[in-house]
Amino acid sequence: MSILIKNGHVIYGATLEVIKADVYIENNEISKVGKNLNIGADCVIDAKGKVVSPGFINSHTHSPMALLRGLADDLPLMEWLQKYVWPMERKLKPNHIYWGALLGALEMVKSGTTTFVDMYFHMKEVAKAVEKAGIRAYLSYGMVDLGDEEKRNAEIRETLKLLKFIENLDSPRIEFLFGPHAPYTCSPELLRWVREKADESGKRITIHI
Repeated sequence: MSILIKNGHVIYGATLEVIKADVYIENNEISKVGKNLNIGADCVIDAKGKVVSPGFINSHTHSPMALLRGLADDLPLMEWLQKYVWPMERKLKPNHIYWGALLGALEMVKSGTTTFVDMYFHMKEVAKAVEKAGIRAYLSYGMVDLGDEEKRNAEIRETLKLLKFIENLDSPRIEFLFGPHAPYTCSPELLRWVREKADESGKRITIHI
């Protein structure tokens, strides 16, 4: 599959210079950028009067929470979490997560975002939504143990299950992250485990701070 984008204002190079140019994409990779490219392509897009930009990256989100938009606004963090968000999240089923993540992914695509970093639960459903939307994602299970050893062990099991699931997917667009929720919801023991496993596996970490 090849695409030729013609006549656009292209944000180009490390300096982000804006140039009037064409962009040729072949096999999902940008092959050439230049003026008046005369190349046969499966699809030709006239971008006259438009900006052709590298894809934006959303470096932190909870995509299924698109379903909770407007639930409770302008509140202190812990009141928002404890009285509104966490009680509602306990009611969410896997199919809710899928449709919420798909909605979030489509909103990102519409705004020019092509990659996002996500932390939530039922992350297999988020991975399905990512595959459906054609976007790229770094996915993590949001680990919370609140100092409880039994819960900590359960969170570790869920995280390792997600790691194995994503490795078995072998998708070029989906990567695994470790996702301890925050210092105020994760014990020092859990945070140390994450650090050790991330170093051991070469995987990245995402966390609220």
